[in-house]
Amino acid sequence: MNRSTSFAVCTLLATTLAFASAPDVKYTQTSVTKFHGGMSMLMKMAGASGPQTSTIMISGNKQRSDTEKNSHIIDLDREVMITVDHKKKEYTEMTFAEFRAMMDKMKNAMAGLKPQTAEKPEAEKVEWKFDVKVDKTGEKQTINGYACEKVIVTLKAVGEMKADAATGEAGGQGGMMVTSTQWMTPKVDGWEESMAFWKKFAEKSGFMSEGSAGMSMESLMGSNPQLSAAFKRLMEEGQKLNGVPVKTESVFESWGAPAAPQGMEEQPKEEKPPSSMGGLLGGLGKKLAKKPESGGTSESDRKPLFESSSTLESASNASLDAGLFGAPVNYKNKPMKQ
Repeated sequence: MNRSTSFAVCTLLATTLAFASAPDVKYTQTSVTKFHGGMSMLMKMAGASGPQTSTIMISGNKQRSDTEKNSHIIDLDREVMITVDHKKKEYTEMTFAEFRAMMDKMKNAMAGLKPQTAEKPEAEKVEWKFDVKVDKTGEKQTINGYACEKVIVTLKAVGEMKADAATGEAGGQGGMMVTSTQWMTPKVDGWEESMAFWKKFAEKSGFMSEGSAGMSMESLMGSNPQLSAAFKRLMEEGQKLNGVPVKTESVFESWGAPAAPQGMEEQPKEEKPPSSMGGLLGGLGKKLAKKPESGGTSESDRKPLFESSSTLESASNASLDAGLFGAPVNYKNKPMKQ
């Protein structure tokens, strides 16, 4: 009987340890974003035009990401997010409860915004069509020691405005397109642990929970059924992306809108930022009503808005020091501004 009890205790202990001691994770990635037009000048002035390297570390229910000047820490047990400024030797803390309150405030503020009278008619005149395509090219390449296969994901939104005989407005067509080239590998150390952490964060913070103030898909889609259908199609096509992206290169393009000036774009003073995805599409719809300054209303005349790339440099299950997942003791705690 004692042997049976001992065996049961040992079995229970071994099972518990197997689930509780997930390996630590550390990986480094490099990202580059290149803007075109006036935004390029702004980014250069802000010093954000060059490559950005970040290191992400995960140990159980704690995660830390380091860049050159800052660190961001998430502690699921304490339900707190910490932002560290190494240059100023300061840090701020935000609890999950404060985060949810902030999201509620943002949601209520957006709900209180009245639609712009100039925007609504244009949005109603534009008919949108969305398309998603995943192309497995079969091309292979080894990147940073990982055997990868090239996959191209294309997302396209095409808007068509019909001519209005009453106002004399001519019809037009324009749109946006994102082409993402991804080099996929079957497995990367720590990837599953990383995905599991972000899933737990979304659940504990209330970011994606039912009825929360987080950026749920329903709030992002707004009242546009065509956009909702496109997202469902994207999820279906995404099932073809088996593995982990080691390198991703994306190009964001548009066509049909007036050509941007060589310097800074002049924005109307009374224009407010869109409060929803529908507002964003409506804004492009307004541009379709204008006559392009340099022709180019067909898809073949599309112009790049910006490009981005991200590369996984290394990944491992190395053991991490527990002290990494807290604010530095010699740094000043700065109250967070609401």
